Parts: sequence; C-alpha cells; structure tokens
Amino acid sequence: METEHLVSLEIFCLHNEIELSFIYRLHEFGIIDIFKIAEQDYLLRDELAHLEKMIRLYDELEINLEGLHAIKGLLEQIALLKLELKNANNKLLP
Repeated sequence: METEHLVSLEIFCLHNEIELSFIYRLHEFGIIDIFKIAEQDYLLRDELAHLEKMIRLYDELEINLEGLHAIKGLLEQIALLKLELKNANNKLLP
C-alpha cells in the first residue's frame, strides 16, 4: 500500500493531542482501521474526517465506545440508503 494515502498514527495523535491508546481502542471496537507498514501504524487519509467526528462525539457528548460503534453502523446505513435513493432517482429521471 502506498503511504501517500496514509497518515502516521503517531503524528495524528500528536497533532490532535490524543492518546495512542484511545485510537487503538477505537480500532479494537471496529470503529477505525489501522494499517501497519514496516513496524509503523497508519490511518487512511480518507477516513480522518470520520475519525475526528468519532473523537468529538466521545469528548463533547461523552458517548462511550459501544455507542460510537452503533453510531458508525447507523452512519454506514445512512450512506448506503442515500446511494440507493440517488440510484433510484437517476432511474426515474430521463
């Protein structure tokens, strides 16, 4: 995997003042994916907005990890339904 689409986990945590252990717990709950390349852990650049949203929900609304896992599933369902709705609308429009 090319590292240009990845962000170092350590750099992300330092920049956002987040403990590495919290990110690993998010990974254990299946909320985010972590990729290991040459003994270094990385996050996908495309998933940073999702990760930042989960961090805000945890910090500001005090939602626990189980709740974040449920929210992730609901957000994925919403995205899928939006895609299905868009496809249905495209079929109806000339």
